[in-house]
Amino acid sequence: MRKYIYIIVCVCCVMVCVSCDKVDDNGDLGGLWQMTEWKTVPGGNVVATKEDAIFYAVQLDLMKFSINNDVSTYHLARFSHRGDSLFIGKVYARPFDTEVPISELSKYGVPASGGFAIELGSKNMVLRSEEAVLRFRKY
Repeated sequence: MRKYIYIIVCVCCVMVCVSCDKVDDNGDLGGLWQMTEWKTVPGGNVVATKEDAIFYAVQLDLMKFSINNDVSTYHLARFSHRGDSLFIGKVYARPFDTEVPISELSKYGVPASGGFAIELGSKNMVLRSEEAVLRFRKY
């Protein structure tokens, strides 16, 4: 009887491991980020601070962009992160999940190219483009 219980437990463990094919491997990038400062380049004019409540959330290969962490209207985008570069891909708008142009992300500081240079720590992130420098804290 113990032999059968052992076999059943082993089969269940293998099934659980095999069924989990999506793994969040974003490292320090994963999680919720609050923008603390958005400055223009050149000039250094401040566009937004943490009081403006702009959030980026990262999980799997999706990035969520929201203001005031609104759960009813926000944007989702596919992204890729390679070394010191972050690229935003297809963008979708809530509440209808329709694909929209990347220009709709400009209110979150995303450039029309969708590309950033990224400096990443466990609690801080800096995104740089030709137009702006965005600073974040892990929230």
